[in-house]
Amino acid sequence: MSQRFGLKLPLKWVRLASRPEFLKAHEPERATASEARKSGLRYQAKAEAWVKGYFDQSEVHIGQWLQYEDASGMHWCQPDAWVVWKNPLRPEKSAVVVFEFKARHTPEAWYQLKLYGPLLGELYGLPVVLVEMTKSYDPFEVWPEKGFKLALDVAEFMGVLTSVGVPEAMVVFQWRHRRGD
Repeated sequence: MSQRFGLKLPLKWVRLASRPEFLKAHEPERATASEARKSGLRYQAKAEAWVKGYFDQSEVHIGQWLQYEDASGMHWCQPDAWVVWKNPLRPEKSAVVVFEFKARHTPEAWYQLKLYGPLLGELYGLPVVLVEMTKSYDPFEVWPEKGFKLALDVAEFMGVLTSVGVPEAMVVFQWRHRRGD
């Protein structure tokens, strides 16, 4: 899995992009998706709506494609969402907050975020906070790296977000949709 999401330095350039033409012919059929996949897509839709609403004063990107060239050639990727966020308590600590939505905590999110972080950092010239936003957190799920911050609700997440000062900080944010969120 690490090979799939690896960035081969040096990074030559990165830019916002449209969905690549060669992928348009392979659009997944939602009607034939498994129940687990459908559940994940429902969670993602709710998480996207929360990010749009909660960060409505920030520059929010949902499902935006990126195109980049590294040492191995030209590639495309699609982070689930990212926010160019101005820290209200410490404006000098603005950052790009990139989200990977997962119905359950999984190492795949780590690999994806580790690709998106350097790309968005290069694109915006800001520190990056990497966030796996998950419905279900399992503390026994082994991640490739230790040292992430855990937030079990919105208040904890915002507390972590306003206090992080480390570029490419990793946060696992357990979020469950509730009416009024």
